[in-house]
Amino acid sequence: TMLSMGLDGYKGILDERRRLIGLFKAKLENVAKSFGERLLDCPRNSISFGITLDNLAVIEDATESKDYLGAKSLETRQIRLTKEKNAQITKFGSMLFTRCISGT
Repeated sequence: TMLSMGLDGYKGILDERRRLIGLFKAKLENVAKSFGERLLDCPRNSISFGITLDNLAVIEDATESKDYLGAKSLETRQIRLTKEKNAQITKFGSMLFTRCISGT
């Protein structure tokens, strides 16, 4: 707790954070790039980091197939593809939520 670490302990933690933030940012950016994503720039928020999730639900676009998921029409195939992508995104969100990871 802050009471047990005292002012010097608290200042030490802040100094350590300032020292390590550049390394953390560089490594997070490398992880994001390895998944085809990018690190979001948050210039007025020095605590939070974010990455894009553009490639989170990459499903091969099989809407050209005549019988994608049993759907005959292009519109029905597109709707089913969208639902499948949304299900994957929802699953990922639930995984983050159960690990107490959130943000707005």
